[in-house]
Amino acid sequence: NVTRAALPHFRSRRAGHIVQISSLEGIAPAVAGESVYAATKFAVEGFFEGLAKDVAHLGIRVTIVEPGPLRTDFAAAAIARPPQSDDYVESVGKSLEWFESIAGRQPNDPDRVASAIIEAVGSPQPPLRLALGEEAVEAVRQKLDGHRSELDAWERLSVTTGVGTG
Repeated sequence: NVTRAALPHFRSRRAGHIVQISSLEGIAPAVAGESVYAATKFAVEGFFEGLAKDVAHLGIRVTIVEPGPLRTDFAAAAIARPPQSDDYVESVGKSLEWFESIAGRQPNDPDRVASAIIEAVGSPQPPLRLALGEEAVEAVRQKLDGHRSELDAWERLSVTTGVGTG
């Protein structure tokens, strides 16, 4: 893969920047019916977050780009099957309707996304994660708020698992 090929060069130079395109779905899946796609993006996010820690001391940086829907042919070209069970009509079925409705009307301009990535990578302190698009920023914020709320709600139980606690 590209990362495996680039790393030896970056290591020898003690510098470099890996930009990995992920998706908003890799951190905050928007709709039902994207489990497999979201799983692949979650894996990408985990791999590159870990890699960032592995190579930071070598002067190599990593940025994971998490764009919201881009105005490309992706939604139109996506192959989706209607739910095979009535149990999923309200979840997966609704997401298929959403995909059809957004095709050609995605809110983010690919050229502006590319410019934002270039700007972020060129900054003195580039981000590990770069959410792009208003909907991406809002979805990530809601996801983080939900994580914090759930962590706080279950903290009393969560901290009881240490040896010698309780």
